[in-house]
Amino acid sequence: MKEINVELKTITPIHISSGEVISDFEYFTDNNFVYICDFTKLVDTLYGREDLLYKILNLIKGENRVSFRTILREVGLENEINNFILYKIRCNGPISGKIDKFISHLDGKKYLPGSSLKGVFKTILYYDEVKNKLANIPYDVIKIRNIINTTLEPKDSDDKKEYKLRIEDVELDNYSLSLGRINRIGMRNPKGSATLNSLELVEIPEASFKLYYEGFEIENLIKNSHEFYASVLKYIEETINNARGTDSSKYKVRENIKSLRKEMNNLKDNEIIIQVGKYGGYFTKSYGELLFKLFGNVDPGLYEFRRAKGNEKLQFGYAPKGKRFAREFPKTFTVVNSMPLGWVKLTFD
Repeated sequence: MKEINVELKTITPIHISSGEVISDFEYFTDNNFVYICDFTKLVDTLYGREDLLYKILNLIKGENRVSFRTILREVGLENEINNFILYKIRCNGPISGKIDKFISHLDGKKYLPGSSLKGVFKTILYYDEVKNKLANIPYDVIKIRNIINTTLEPKDSDDKKEYKLRIEDVELDNYSLSLGRINRIGMRNPKGSATLNSLELVEIPEASFKLYYEGFEIENLIKNSHEFYASVLKYIEETINNARGTDSSKYKVRENIKSLRKEMNNLKDNEIIIQVGKYGGYFTKSYGELLFKLFGNVDPGLYEFRRAKGNEKLQFGYAPKGKRFAREFPKTFTVVNSMPLGWVKLTFD
């Protein structure tokens, strides 16, 4: 396999979930910081004091959210709060509810999984091929699905064109960590935003990794990336403009999207921007934008396509947790502090 060094830096904050969450009773806020605390240590400290442990349990199970500081106050340990603090994180704006943790090693050090980057590259590499295969066919749910599946999984098809990639996890020696609250543009019921989590966000001024590849040239990856993300950004802009909400609530988001487009327009020949991580939306994770462009006039919202049996695997507006499709596609667009998440610049040396 060929090998190339890739330099990486974030344009907007990134979140890759570890699958773990920090509950609201495991932290407290003070000024512009959130202090993550050791709840297990507190329980160990109160071992044998069933009255206090039951008191804590009732506080946690109550209707009102309680912070770690409130719990310590209720059990008479507020003056010892520093003994329970694990670490602190800078926060951008008010934080409440659960916090989704960024993926990390056992020692707490954050990293970018190579599999996340590999998935992005695979989507980009096959974009041009999928587009060409779909360009001149009539709208047919089964045929479209089969073209996408057999293109992405060439081992199971007569088309033996296959791109091989290997990327090791990207270790982050230099990064900043902060917290941000999720906001969804176009949400039908704004009150529902109260249930949205906050996120651990990582910004990376510089990092590098090795890309091992076979079956394609880097020039093809760069070309496809420019075409794919230029089209995606245009579609995101249109979606935000048409989404529910006031112009004032969408203004900063639109300005940040414009900044991304400007960044893209100023790329050098060996640079691309990609979107990686959670909450980037279906735009950058699938060929939903391409299908809209080709078949949206036949099946508005891809209603029929998304609900066809077997198509839930393609993730076009399907929520695995709830095992259902959104009524609209897209229903919302996720931002943190008006900033779309996970946009990264890559430079191939």
